[in-house]
Amino acid sequence: MIDLSWFTLPTGAILIIFGFMWFFLFFKSFFYKNILKKDLPTPKFSIITACRNEELVIKQFIDVIKKQTYKNWELLVCVNNTTDKTYERALEESQGYKCIKIFNHNPSEVGKGSALNYLIDKTEGDIILVFDTDNVIKSNYLLELSKYFMDSDINAVQTEIGAINGKKNIVTKMQDIEFMVFCKLFAKGRGKYGTGISGTGFAIRRELLKRMGGWRNELVEDLDLFLRLQKRGIKVKFAEDIMTYDEKPETWDTLINQRKRWIKGHLSIFFKNLDYFISNPFRLKYWLDFSYMASPISVVLMLSHLTLFYFMIFGGYNYLTYFYYPLSLWIGSLTLFSIILFYILWKEEKSYIKYIPFYMFVFSYHWVIVFFKCIFVKTWAHNKTIHKGIQR
Repeated sequence: MIDLSWFTLPTGAILIIFGFMWFFLFFKSFFYKNILKKDLPTPKFSIITACRNEELVIKQFIDVIKKQTYKNWELLVCVNNTTDKTYERALEESQGYKCIKIFNHNPSEVGKGSALNYLIDKTEGDIILVFDTDNVIKSNYLLELSKYFMDSDINAVQTEIGAINGKKNIVTKMQDIEFMVFCKLFAKGRGKYGTGISGTGFAIRRELLKRMGGWRNELVEDLDLFLRLQKRGIKVKFAEDIMTYDEKPETWDTLINQRKRWIKGHLSIFFKNLDYFISNPFRLKYWLDFSYMASPISVVLMLSHLTLFYFMIFGGYNYLTYFYYPLSLWIGSLTLFSIILFYILWKEEKSYIKYIPFYMFVFSYHWVIVFFKCIFVKTWAHNKTIHKGIQR
């Protein structure tokens, strides 16, 4: 018989840890409340975005900023090593607005972190607000966000993320479900302890960001900044009442191309901070929040399928090799996750409930492909997601 305990025991342990984490955060999400005090004057926002080859969405993005009812803002756009007409489109849309500044930046080091850092010293606002150029927001977005930063105890805020094209096709629907789970479970569940950073729809006090040294040019610059904030004991507030909409990839190829950069970046950050996690294993919860994408359901499916193959080849289970994955634990984990998912979709988008089986038994497996392909990722520029804009 083949001894596969080296694989089944660790993955089984990971599944149990993930299961407890999901249930704990789901429980905590019921007790999250946004309590704000107002002891500071209304802030000025410096809205910044780094874009590369975004000529199809840059006009739409600048237009939604112009329509904000809250007027104390400036917009700085860094067009980073673009090969299309993003810069020209941005200039056209900024005509007549002194508060909108467009920069054509072509450094040898290409990356979102580098481009955002280029803008920091050019900002004048109290709060730096980061967007991706495909984002769409409501006209009262800045007004609602300003209320958070009138509270002197709040230094950084992450807004909720949603899909502007969620119902486009099956690929975008799965991502919409994913982000509903992430925001309503992870972000809200961790509200008291400080949530994570999603890389867009994120605001931070300008002086704090400068003291932190800005962003680093990582594949996932948001996770890197988040961990540095955690090391200083600075919490990120979750604004569940403010939505940042973005354009989700609409094809499997684009989705995998985007997420292989995420995974490569997450693994890179993990190993660069390995001593931080080893010195206190409980700190892994900060990293695990972002690796929700390595879905525990994928682990469940792989283990159960391997068990089935083992049975077909050898005619039974060998308990001595610990290959057998207890059916009760498998069914229990699957049932618990299904209940949580059903509850969230029932509250947020009932039409998605029918997609639960596809989400769990098909979509989750794309992460396996992503993990294998992430080893070929080199830079942000080579794996930058190209947006085409939403026709409304």
